[in-house]
Amino acid sequence: MHKEELSAWLGLARALVLQGRQVQDALRRRGSATQLFFASREELEGDVPVSAIDRILEVQRSTDLDREAAMLETYDLRVLTWSDDAYPVLLKEIITPPPLLFYRGALPNTSRALVSMVGSRRATPYGHLVTKELVRPLVAHNIGVVSGLAFGIDEAAHRATLEQGGYTVAVLGGSLDAPCIVPQMHAALAQEIVDAGGCLLSEYPVGTKPQPFHFPIRNRIIAGLSPLTVVIEAAQKSGSLITAQIALEENRDVAAVPGPITQQTSRGTNQLIKDGAHAITGSDDLLGLLNLDQLDAAQQLSQAHTMDDLDRQIMDALARQPCDAVGLSQTCQIPAGDLIHRLTLLELKGLVQSVGSGYYTRGLLGYWIFVILP
Repeated sequence: MHKEELSAWLGLARALVLQGRQVQDALRRRGSATQLFFASREELEGDVPVSAIDRILEVQRSTDLDREAAMLETYDLRVLTWSDDAYPVLLKEIITPPPLLFYRGALPNTSRALVSMVGSRRATPYGHLVTKELVRPLVAHNIGVVSGLAFGIDEAAHRATLEQGGYTVAVLGGSLDAPCIVPQMHAALAQEIVDAGGCLLSEYPVGTKPQPFHFPIRNRIIAGLSPLTVVIEAAQKSGSLITAQIALEENRDVAAVPGPITQQTSRGTNQLIKDGAHAITGSDDLLGLLNLDQLDAAQQLSQAHTMDDLDRQIMDALARQPCDAVGLSQTCQIPAGDLIHRLTLLELKGLVQSVGSGYYTRGLLGYWIFVILP
């Protein structure tokens, strides 16, 4: 990334405008961060909200962007934009994907599936035990664990993964420089994650102390990185339930571990199960939800696949919702005859499936292979 583009991204991040839907739409229309950040008020009016314009112009006037770039090196941080090849495929599919991420460590690569695991900050011994039991088979099958570095279940999930030699991603509600990590005593855990080959992720520029409203926003990244979110313990009103709700809204699977009806930390998970979440009563339930046979098939297919750019366009068009052949033909600009032929082959491979009335959706094998294939 050249210097001007990096400066523009860092300026937009410092202005704290990138999470807004209108700003994201403007970024797509303009095609680059440079075209948005270095624009005048007149050029921005009508394209982004007035409040965002004011913040962008203030950063233009008052921020030393060279210093912003230098701080990345000081804290060993890198940036990832939604147009980069390394950007997680599933995260890109959510309603408001973060256009820019700061990270430390090793990004999840395309050959590893992820599961998000969250729960109460006031985890009980039962919650800690269950977390270790569920992490073990995930690590054994080379599946990474995503959580939020908080006290309780988050910490247990990260530590259990590290103890068993697995890969874990921590998504933070503030910046990644050690003084801003919350809780502060988990700065050492964050470093352990990086040292073990894991990853720290954040939307926030250096020096951003986490605010309470950051965490519900952060939770969309935790839910968005994987096709399955597992809630181990949660009170009736908790951030974990917000993460579960986001996962459902993004058409991802949600599972919960039942607990004693006398425990406050079981009320949220038991309610999730009553509302239709998958019940996890052991590692077999968890692995069954992941459909490891299809995951293995996707891994094998990824080494000898024959998907071309048009097939990928079809898979991308089916990412968010079912679509009929007419709509796919128009969206992908593929002649109807060629499209039907391709859909038939993709369905035979298990990559797409017919859901009736002429509509198609991405099959589970297609879900996995789109994560695995570069």
